[in-house]
Amino acid sequence: MSTFDYADLRADVLELLNEFGNPLTLLRAEDGATYDPKAGTFSGGGTTNVGGVGVLVGYRNKEIDGTTIRATDRKLLFQGDALLIGDTYNKWRVLEINNIDPDESGTILTIAQMRK
Repeated sequence: MSTFDYADLRADVLELLNEFGNPLTLLRAEDGATYDPKAGTFSGGGTTNVGGVGVLVGYRNKEIDGTTIRATDRKLLFQGDALLIGDTYNKWRVLEINNIDPDESGTILTIAQMRK
């Protein structure tokens, strides 16, 4: 049985995200900073930039259950620095993270559930 070359797949994903996505900078709370979801800002501490490339897309109707995934949620397809729950992009906040890493050699793609 031959092995699959995930390095090539990782490069293909990055190429697609570079072509169809955008450079993104998310913010991560540091030093006791708190996030105000209405204003979309942090206060009381610093923030760290989390960079990469990605695209924010909607969920398919069959994925939306109204509770875990709401109609207003978005899916961030991202490749770059490791995301954490609570990171923000504009007024979108990371709720869940799914790192695609089938051979444990490095994340091919991160799929993050985002909510305003």
